[in-house]
Amino acid sequence: MSTLASYQQKAKPSDPQIHDLKGFLQELFPPECASIMDVYCEPPFRGWKEVADNTELPVNYYFAIGCHPHDAKDYNDQVEQIILDAMKHEYLNPLADESDL
Repeated sequence: MSTLASYQQKAKPSDPQIHDLKGFLQELFPPECASIMDVYCEPPFRGWKEVADNTELPVNYYFAIGCHPHDAKDYNDQVEQIILDAMKHEYLNPLADESDL
C-alpha cells in the first residue's frame, strides 16, 4: 500500500484532505524538503512506475524496491521481473537493500 493511500485511509476528519501525490507532498512536507526516498516492499508494488516517471512532483523523487520477508510468499517470476525493470530506472537508489526496508 502506498504512503498516500495509507494516509487517506487513516486520516481523521480534522486532517488535511489530500487527493493526489503532489498535494500530499505539498501539504505534509516543508518547502525546504528538496528530495524524498520512497520504499516499495509489498509486491506487486502497485504504482511505482507512474510515481517514478512523474516529472511534475515538487521534490526530487528516489525509490528503493524489494520484497519484504513478510511478503516472501508473494514472490514469483512476475515480481522478480518488476524488480529487474525497476533496477533500470534512473531514480532507483542502488544503495538501499532489503535490510533498509
